Parts: sequence; structure tokens; C-alpha cells
Amino acid sequence: AGATIVIAIGWYLRRRARYLALFQGFKGPAEHWLLGALYDILVAPKVGDGEPDVLRFWQTHLETFQDEACYLFWAFGRWLPFAQPIVILTDVKLVRAVLSPKNYGKFTKGLGYDAAMPLIGRALLALPDGDEWKLHRRIAQSAFRPMILSRTVAVATRLAATLSRNWGSPDKAIDVHPQMLKLAVDVLGQVVLSYDFASVQATRATDAPLYTAYKVILATMTRNSRYPWMRPIPDAANRRYWQAQRDLDGVIRSLLRSRSVAAPEVADDLLVHLMTDQTLTDQEVVDTVKTFLFAGHDTTAATLTWALYELAKAPALQDRVRGEVLCGTPSDCPPDPSSLGTLELLNAVVKEVLRLHPPAIFSRNAPRPTSVDVDGVTYVFPQKCEVLIVPWLLHRRGKYFRDPEAFAPDRWLGPDRAEDFSFPFSSGPRNCIGMNLALLEIQAALCHFLRHFAFRVDPAAAPPDTVCQQTLFPVGVSLIVERREEHVGPSQR
Repeated sequence: AGATIVIAIGWYLRRRARYLALFQGFKGPAEHWLLGALYDILVAPKVGDGEPDVLRFWQTHLETFQDEACYLFWAFGRWLPFAQPIVILTDVKLVRAVLSPKNYGKFTKGLGYDAAMPLIGRALLALPDGDEWKLHRRIAQSAFRPMILSRTVAVATRLAATLSRNWGSPDKAIDVHPQMLKLAVDVLGQVVLSYDFASVQATRATDAPLYTAYKVILATMTRNSRYPWMRPIPDAANRRYWQAQRDLDGVIRSLLRSRSVAAPEVADDLLVHLMTDQTLTDQEVVDTVKTFLFAGHDTTAATLTWALYELAKAPALQDRVRGEVLCGTPSDCPPDPSSLGTLELLNAVVKEVLRLHPPAIFSRNAPRPTSVDVDGVTYVFPQKCEVLIVPWLLHRRGKYFRDPEAFAPDRWLGPDRAEDFSFPFSSGPRNCIGMNLALLEIQAALCHFLRHFAFRVDPAAAPPDTVCQQTLFPVGVSLIVERREEHVGPSQR
């Protein structure tokens, strides 16, 4: 028996050594023999409710390997059979090459999406490249027709007014991000499902069960993606997670049962479009709807929160944007999408927020040795290698943006806009399908807020942090909100 064990260990070590040799061309930080880079993450400074500051960990190593197009670290010690090699891309050209149509089909979606599979099922986010994904993409893309986009603006404006009706106490600060989460959840509920989640009106968590459900789902998915062995364990967190999924699933299936494909005039939303197409099964419709809700609400809420924070920090810029909004949009009704597109400074602010605070992280996995060519250089990603794309890191590189840590919307108004170096909605054929809807929702909500309120940073609050879970989101954005008495711009007086 002892000899058999020795032989087995020797066979494994030789096999593992051959696999590790494939990574000899990749540079990376020193690592713990057992935990790999996880050790450094676990002992990193904490942000939010005790989450490790993963972004600063990544950024520190990016500065070390700034001359490389990518760098390697291992989740767990590299000699362990379950250790995961992770390559972080640090060059925009390499990012765009990996995500380009030329390399479509070479990579699968990253392992982080596995943790989300119980929520989003076999829908757009998780489906591998191929005919099935192309079918789902075509059906979903056609749902974002002009009428839906116009409705998004109207719904976002109305719900922003409902959310903010109790704002305006100069001696009471507002924790902005939870408010924006409620807004984003409700906007998607009405645009996607014609369903009122009633989050913006809720004063207690029990009054907004689906808003609370999504908070539980995102937090637990993050934990389970970091520690996959926790997924089947029926601990308290997973029991809440499973119940939250059942609650969300129940709402969507109830709406499916109540809708008649023969009478689509019942509602004009994305759900009716998906049902009327009659190509998708009921389960695929449910998965697609949950994907829209999952992928759209937290990223939009984070962007709105950071936008209000950055404007609160810069009163002169806030006044400039407000003047543009007052002169460029009607005061008594929601703006139309075309008028929002003419607000150049507002759109520059949104672009700069998405550059400095992009909420999404993208990942791919190489199912086999995969080569990508960039400017005559071939990068080979070994089998089972996880490829991580973090716009937050790349957007803050001086290589691509002048004074990258500064919030400077005017950089998007001149001739040197550096559009090619910003990709908050991903890139290539699998870029964010809801990008236009999200931008309109953000623009419409900001227009309402700036028309009716002035924002300044709470002097008693500490600077906010960015927490990395499934997405990146702010914590501790505390603002003083004052209601404006006049809603008329200087040119209209």
C-alpha cells in the first residue's frame, strides 16, 4: 500500500509539474504555499462590512507588473490539485482581442458565472458561445425596441420622484446606495415585468421583499464563488439564499401564468416580447427575465450613487450640469430619449463615472490551450486558466488616461476622448445587451435629482469604499440633500 501511495504521488507530481511548466512565461506575485494569493486577500485591509479590499490587492500587483500585458496568481497553492490559475489582463489591446469576434468561441464564460447559475440558469450571461447563445441574444436584443426605451425614461423619472419625495432635510444625511438599489430594482420590475416591487415606497425591509432578496442573493453568491465547497452546505446563509431564489422565481412564474400570449396588449414590457416570440421555453423565459434583473439593477445603482457623490464633491460642476438639464429638458414631463442624448455634459459625467467607477468585472475560461494574437505577439492561455478582466484597474492606468485618479468629465468633451480605452459594458459580440436601457435610466434619474435637489458631501462621514462582490459597489456614500426652491435655469429667467 505504501509503495502504491508513493507511486501515485510521484505520478501526480510529474503530471502537475508539466502543467505548471505551461505558466513559465507568466509573471506574478509571490504566494503562500497552501493558500496561494488567497492568503494575501484574507489578510488585506477590510472595507464595507468586513469584505477584503480585493481591488487594492490587484492594483498593487498591477503597479508591480505594469510593463506586462497580464499577470498570474493562484487561488490556493499551485501544487494542489484544486488550485486555480487566474490571469489578470492589464493591457486594453489584449482585453479587446480576447473579447473580439475573432476569438468568439475560444473561451467559455468564467468560473464566477458558475456561482450565478442557480439564479440565472441557461440564459444570456452564462450560455457558452454558439448557436443557442446567438438565438437568445437575437430574441433579447429585439426586445429593446424604441417604445421600451422611451418607457424606461418615463418609469425612471416617475420612480425617482417617488423615491425622493421625502428628501431635503439639510440636517439629515442620506445613505445613497441603498436608495439607488431600490430605484433600480423597481425600474427594472416595471420595464421588464410591468410589476411593482414597491421598494422605493418601503420604509422597512419586510415591505420590499424582492429588494431584500437580491441583497441576500448577491452576498451569498459572492461567498459561494470564492469558496465553492460552501454551495451545497445548508447553513443559514444558503438557506436564506435558496429562499430568496424561490421568492423571485415565484413572482416571475406567477406573472407568466397570468399573461396570455394571445393578448399581448395586457402590457408592453420585455416579458410579453419574450413570451410572444414563442421560441423560448417557459424556463428559458424565466431565466432570461432573472438575468435582466440580476445584471441590471446593482450596476445601475452603483453608477447612480457614484455620479451623485462625484457631483456633490464638485459644486461648480454640479451647477454646470444642472444648468444644462434645466435648459435642455422639460420641467413638467419626463424627457424623451433623444433629448437626453443632447445633454453633452451630463453624458460626459456618466461616461467619467463609468470610467472611474465601473461596476462590472468580466471573466473567461480557457477550456483548452487558447492563443490570442495582439500586434504580432501571441499570448497562450493554458487549459483551465481563468482570465479576469477588471475595468476598474485598467481605467485607472496613466498609460490610457491622463491623471487617471481624477474625476474629470471634460476629458470626454474634447477631441482626445480615449473612447477605445474605456469598456464598462464589456466589448465584442458579448457586450452588455442592456447598455442603452441602463444609460437612459441613469440619465433620466440624474435629470430629476439635479432639477429638484442640490447635493453636498456629509462632512461627518468618512470617504466611501468600493466593495468587490459579484460586482463593484460603493459603501458609505453619505450626502446632504437640499431641496431647490427654483427649478428655472439662468437662461430661462
